[in-house]
This record gives sequence, C-alpha cells and structure tokens, in this order.
Amino acid sequence: MADFWIIGPIAWDLALYVDHIPPSGHFVQASESVERPGGTGANVAVALSQAGGAESTWWVTSETTPPAAT
Repeated sequence: MADFWIIGPIAWDLALYVDHIPPSGHFVQASESVERPGGTGANVAVALSQAGGAESTWWVTSETTPPAAT
C-alpha cells in the first residue's frame, strides 16, 4: 500500500445515545454517553493503518511550538 500524508483534525468526541431523535424545539434524555478519540484526520489515519498503510504519524496541536528558524 502507498504511503499517505493525512492533514486533518484530531479531537476528543462525546457520543450521546438516545432512544429517538426529538422533533425541532424538543429535548430528549441521553441513555448513555461515551468519550473516545476521533476527528476526521485521526479516523482516516486509523483506517489506513488497519488496512496496512505505513505508520509514521506527526500530530500538531494548538499547544505545539514550531521549531525555531535556523
């Protein structure tokens, strides 16, 4: 499989499970909640890795300091 560069967000997702989708303007109580890693960039990276793609990952976050110019 070819090597890929993936440019996209990583996130921490909160999934809420409900019995039904409420009509507009109404509310429903979640029966379960699950927190898990996600974001389109991370999801694509995991899928390609599981399909046999190369595993060399670089993550950039808002807290990452770019390297100093030389």
